[in-house]
Amino acid sequence: MDMKILQLFCGSLMAFSITSCTNKPASVENSIATTKAVTSAPQNKASGFTALLEVIGSTEKAIEAGKLDGAKIEFAKFENSWKTVEDGVKSKSADTYKAIENEVGLVNSGIASKQSKNILLANLQKLKQSIIKASQQQSASNFKVSNLI
Repeated sequence: MDMKILQLFCGSLMAFSITSCTNKPASVENSIATTKAVTSAPQNKASGFTALLEVIGSTEKAIEAGKLDGAKIEFAKFENSWKTVEDGVKSKSADTYKAIENEVGLVNSGIASKQSKNILLANLQKLKQSIIKASQQQSASNFKVSNLI
């Protein structure tokens, strides 16, 4: 399990369990501060999925406007965000991972070969659905206590 997620979960659990206490020991205050720092870290899983969806959206807009050069530039940003969540997706669902990799290839080759707007947009929609599915799989598995044992 990713250490940041584990820290976030444990810190959140600890913060939740002490909210009814009036006197918090210094160690609890430190745990809460650590939890806040981890949750504000820019490279968490949610920001990766959000960034991927933003790239897809900006690529769609460029394609709809008939600007394939712009679409190519926008979609090139996908890889950087994908790197932040790729391993987690692969470990949670090999099928979802393979679907995303395949769909990314279809979009890249479609832009390069100047496929029709409809085909490009359809491939982007498939990719978007796979990203949403991966995000949901990641979120669901992050909150299972059995993963911590």
